[in-house]
Amino acid sequence: MNNNNKHFPVNARKKWELLLLLLAGGLCIGFSQGRWPVPLATFLAYILMMRFFRLSTPWMGITGFLFIHTIAWDLAYTGLIPIPFPWRLIISVSFSICIGLIFLADRWVARHNNKFYTTFVFPSGLVFFEYLVGNFSPGGSGSSIANSFTGSLAFAQLASVTGWTGITFIVGWVASVVNRFWESNAKGPKRYPGLMYCGATIALILIFGHARLWKSYGGDSVRAGLVVGESTLPEEGELRSDVLKYLKGEPLTDGKFISARAHVRKVIDRNFQLAENALQAGAKFVVFPEANPAITPFEEKFSIEKAQHLATKYDAFVGLGFYIFQPQEDIQNENKFTFILSDGNLGWEYFKAKLVPGSNHKVGDGILPVHQSDFGKLSAAICFDMDFPVLMHQAGKQQIDILFGPSNDWPAISEIHVRMARMRVIEQGYSLVRPTGGGFSLVTDPRGRTTAFQNTSLPGEHVLLADVFTKGVTTVYSIIGDTFSWLCIAGFVLILMATLIQFRN
Repeated sequence: MNNNNKHFPVNARKKWELLLLLLAGGLCIGFSQGRWPVPLATFLAYILMMRFFRLSTPWMGITGFLFIHTIAWDLAYTGLIPIPFPWRLIISVSFSICIGLIFLADRWVARHNNKFYTTFVFPSGLVFFEYLVGNFSPGGSGSSIANSFTGSLAFAQLASVTGWTGITFIVGWVASVVNRFWESNAKGPKRYPGLMYCGATIALILIFGHARLWKSYGGDSVRAGLVVGESTLPEEGELRSDVLKYLKGEPLTDGKFISARAHVRKVIDRNFQLAENALQAGAKFVVFPEANPAITPFEEKFSIEKAQHLATKYDAFVGLGFYIFQPQEDIQNENKFTFILSDGNLGWEYFKAKLVPGSNHKVGDGILPVHQSDFGKLSAAICFDMDFPVLMHQAGKQQIDILFGPSNDWPAISEIHVRMARMRVIEQGYSLVRPTGGGFSLVTDPRGRTTAFQNTSLPGEHVLLADVFTKGVTTVYSIIGDTFSWLCIAGFVLILMATLIQFRN
């Protein structure tokens, strides 16, 4: 056994030093993800927490980490997870336990195996965890530390090769390499190779990212109108109650029924007027956000007829973000995106495939629609769907050129949803048209660069006219899929097995 305990003098360390590492690491974790992400804080969080674990006893390490990480994680995601506190606390604790176990695995490997390849065990473990959570948990990839880096667009281009987990891997590897340097007894140049390898890797990533962003698009574009008008469901007051009862098919007096139906019709008419204004301004696509309008099946038929009229009149495409209240109890409500072609025919009817925790509507089959048009290959996903990389990988495999992402956010979630939507763009290489109620409407090019942006959380009507590039780009990730993630998972297991064999010998 290669015993390196001399590098971890737990008993010689003063408790206040460990406490300082724990508190500083916890503070950085609070700013590493969620509502207030700072990329530098993300790197520091894992460097400091790894140092704390390696200098502590296992029991002290896991106990302190569970306490501080649970608090920091819960604060970072307060308002983002639409479930009551007790259930959110369970999620926070569960995440803390899983990540804490990865730190413990790293601690054990570092004590019993001094080979350089062991610096990969922690980042591979993080990738293992985030890959499972991002694709198979109800919350998708919202908790990934990789989301913190979409503001650093050159670095985020790594996702076009590895997917979002490549960014997670680099964060974890930096922590491992820095701690290895910190603990090394080597003198002179022999102490620095790890830092040099890691630094060179990051430099290459940045060179690749800047080169990818420096390259001009050079393709055709088409004008799109993102229309976010008034909701058919008022924000508050007696009218809201009456309209909600009308939509649900609940009893109303004749006067209130007529008033509620007139309000819904008035809002629909006004929103279509905004759409026609955009078409008159040259838009070839007009797209509404998720759940706007919220209507009954009767207004759905009426709205589709109006959309067909506009489509044929202006030779344009119209995308409708319906939320259909079904009066029959045995029929689920529908959250869907109906796409009308320029000839007035129905292009597709796509049902939202991922339920936001707490919501209840019909769940789609998870197959993204595809339509080949004169402006490229078109597809769509609704809001929360874009938080799930496996689902959105269909867009890359189908070589989608323009993806419509009708969304409906609330203030706390709006920024992280934009970051995740941009991450999917970088991974799969399509132009994104994302009309959003209560958040930020966004248009990007196929490399994730913003071409148009509008704050639609402000009161009033919002119409964003933007030129959308009509040719996507093929990314490595769209071809190889999650190969990098699976290699990391295999590497994590193999390093643990190799260390166990060495430990027993």
